[in-house]
Amino acid sequence: MEGDDYTGLYRDVLIDTPVGVYFMRFLEESLEGMGENRTMNDIQALFKEMKPEFIRTSLKRMWLEDMFTFVKTRFSGETKDVLEDLINFEADFKTI
Repeated sequence: MEGDDYTGLYRDVLIDTPVGVYFMRFLEESLEGMGENRTMNDIQALFKEMKPEFIRTSLKRMWLEDMFTFVKTRFSGETKDVLEDLINFEADFKTI
């Protein structure tokens, strides 16, 4: 990878994967207080501080929130009720 811009990493590695959107949101939220001049060293330090399980659960939480919103806006009736129950079950399972 050329340069220290983490958006280049995102663009080159994650953009075509389903997790790319959530990973970028996770990075933006995690590095929020650093301002605009973030480098790859900042990203490396962030990942050294965080446990992989925290990153995984954060990405899963974001995905579940988006899926819940999608279900609420796109479906109705019994389909909506069943999908909401499944998403709530998964969220509860992750919480426990």
